Amino acid sequence: MSGFARLVLLSLVLCGWAAAAGATPGFVTGDSLGVGVSWASKLRSVAKNSVSIRAMATPIEQIAQAEPGTWVFLSLGTNDAVGDINGLTANIDKIVAAADNAKVTLVWMGPPCVFKPWDKNAIALDGILKEKLQGTSVIYVSMEQKDDPLLCDRAVRAPDGVHFTMSGYNHMWSLARDAAAAKGFIAEVASAAPEGPPKATATHKAKKKKKRKSRKKAPAAGTPAAPSEAAPPSGAAPQPSPPPQ
Repeated sequence: MSGFARLVLLSLVLCGWAAAAGATPGFVTGDSLGVGVSWASKLRSVAKNSVSIRAMATPIEQIAQAEPGTWVFLSLGTNDAVGDINGLTANIDKIVAAADNAKVTLVWMGPPCVFKPWDKNAIALDGILKEKLQGTSVIYVSMEQKDDPLLCDRAVRAPDGVHFTMSGYNHMWSLARDAAAAKGFIAEVASAAPEGPPKATATHKAKKKKKRKSRKKAPAAGTPAAPSEAAPPSGAAPQPSPPPQ
């Protein structure tokens, strides 16, 4: 290999390393919708059920777990919309201050529309969050119908009328990711998935057939293990409970 060819090859390798190293650290926090977003984004997550603005200690503790310089994607507000949404502004300010103190960039995903009587509260809280977070360090991403009609399409929603299918969570993540990217966030590019398992050769097929013939009948299996919640089947909605009625 000539010296020039070696130089070109080294440059390509270094460019690949730079691209991989260029991804911005991301972290998902917040409520059960955040759990679904973490599945879509494949980012590290501490999101869980029943997190709210009113009980602000939990989201603040979640944010504090992120390293300085991290982009924190926070799904928050849906559990508050179930009840009275008055008196939340001071808590919103404290959550913003917690993100600033932690030296992280906060991307706040607001409450989406819900197929529930309290949808009007979700709409009103979205307006409050837009107004309060304007001019702060926070990147606010509305998930309301008037901003993106697809989020209120029954085809991407779970039967409970609150949560989403994986298609819906993928869309939520794309909205949050794109809003963050406009401010400098660089998402890690996932490796291309293989097209499928390698095709079996004739020799492999013969061995497999012989093995099946010689195999004794197995005893009845016990109760199968429960499927992992960390990797839901395609199109399935995450199982965290919806907000209390």
